Amino acid sequence: MKRFLVISSSPRKDANSDILADQVIAGAKARGAHVEKVRLAGLKIGYCIACEACQKSPDTFCVQKDDMKDLYPKILKADVLVFASPIYWFAVSGQMKVFLDRTYALGGAGNWTALKGKKAACLFTYADPNPLESGVVNAFRMFQDAFGFLGVEITDCVHAACQDQGEVRKNKAMMEAARAVGEKLGKDQLSVISN
Repeated sequence: MKRFLVISSSPRKDANSDILADQVIAGAKARGAHVEKVRLAGLKIGYCIACEACQKSPDTFCVQKDDMKDLYPKILKADVLVFASPIYWFAVSGQMKVFLDRTYALGGAGNWTALKGKKAACLFTYADPNPLESGVVNAFRMFQDAFGFLGVEITDCVHAACQDQGEVRKNKAMMEAARAVGEKLGKDQLSVISN
């Protein structure tokens, strides 16, 4: 059984990126996967303070006492990581960026193999009808570069132009695409399909 960890970073309720995340979850559960969803907006996660304490030992995570301490074991146990974010000012939301910065602690003592071999998918929503002008390319490249370094394979990126709360529900193709990502990654045997 595949273990999914879905990280959703929109601060608003009925968020379009969160709705796409729920579609991935439905697809994964239909394949028998174990799924846990984390909404960053409900957590207290401080930004990285560059103290480097996490780099002193491979067994030491971040020294900050906040909700991130509960997320490190979940990240490590997951087979599949799903990241859902609205595009804010040409990049991922601040909540997502702070979370990602704090995952630096998983490379303790310069050992950057903690996430190697995991699969990942990205879900982005944005207001501009042109994805090349929305910032989705910037957001995707950030994940692509970081995960290339860490040995994480991004298998899918679903992105949808929508602005009003819940608007993505009207986009049947994107709703189905997100569900298909969950179904594909939830299978015992993974097949990689690039978008």
